[in-house]
Amino acid sequence: MNNITGMIYNIQSYSIHDGPGIRAIIFLKGCLMKCDWCSNPESQKFSKEIYYSEPRCIKCGLCVSTCPNGALTREETSISVDRSACKKCGHCVEVCPTEAIAFSGRIVTPDEVIAEVNRDWSFIMNSGGGITFSGGEPFEQAEFVSETAKRLKKSGYHIAVETSGYTSYKNIEKCLDYIDLLLFDLKTGSDSLHKKVTGCSNKLILENLKKVYAKVPVIIRIPIIPGINDTEDQLNGMIETISRIDPSGEVNLLPYHQFGKSKYKAIGRCYKLDEIIPPSEEHMKNILRKFVEKGLRASIV
Repeated sequence: MNNITGMIYNIQSYSIHDGPGIRAIIFLKGCLMKCDWCSNPESQKFSKEIYYSEPRCIKCGLCVSTCPNGALTREETSISVDRSACKKCGHCVEVCPTEAIAFSGRIVTPDEVIAEVNRDWSFIMNSGGGITFSGGEPFEQAEFVSETAKRLKKSGYHIAVETSGYTSYKNIEKCLDYIDLLLFDLKTGSDSLHKKVTGCSNKLILENLKKVYAKVPVIIRIPIIPGINDTEDQLNGMIETISRIDPSGEVNLLPYHQFGKSKYKAIGRCYKLDEIIPPSEEHMKNILRKFVEKGLRASIV
């Protein structure tokens, strides 16, 4: 047990959107899905990666002169990162005075995570809150999540996990005894579209969704992406899927946003949904009405 570690990229304090009350969110790295709208693209790789924030950069050039592999080049308005040449030695991270260059991803032990979240113990507990494991796909690091969640639960924390469902059920099963709530993502109403926009089938996801419903409280979360999964066919498909499992199931509808757009440039990737505009309030209310009319306990969050 003492050798268990996890790869995380952030611990966020004072969240009020990922479970009841005030929560600390533990963001784990690694996801087998590649959703086009992902707002945390730095969560997808299982290893740490260089993160370059141009707005923070003062163009001092210290990182360029320090890099032993020639992976950094000073340009007129920014620093260019050759990620194929980068060996992740960390010399550039150490000398950067503004943290414009940093690692996304760090290896931690359960002890380290627990010590960090315990700083806010009184705020969390007095609010009826807890801890949420998010990602990435947390269940891809099942040993770490299981051990950390078990110990946090012994301290009285409410434990939630946000999952894509795209993982082995054996991974999920290792953690279920220590989970009070699952926030389970549902992306589309058809397998063909799911393959197109996430890179994988939704069959395993739906199998896992059916299994977990009998084990632990579940809230289904649906990101509403205009022009992709907000059509009549897609919405009806998701409503039918949920209703078959639980006719009065709880559903969170999450409007698409572009808050994570700048992260793509920071990790050297292209943002594919640049042309998509976030859904209007009226459009979201119309979608909400469809779910509620079918008896589902839906809300916009």
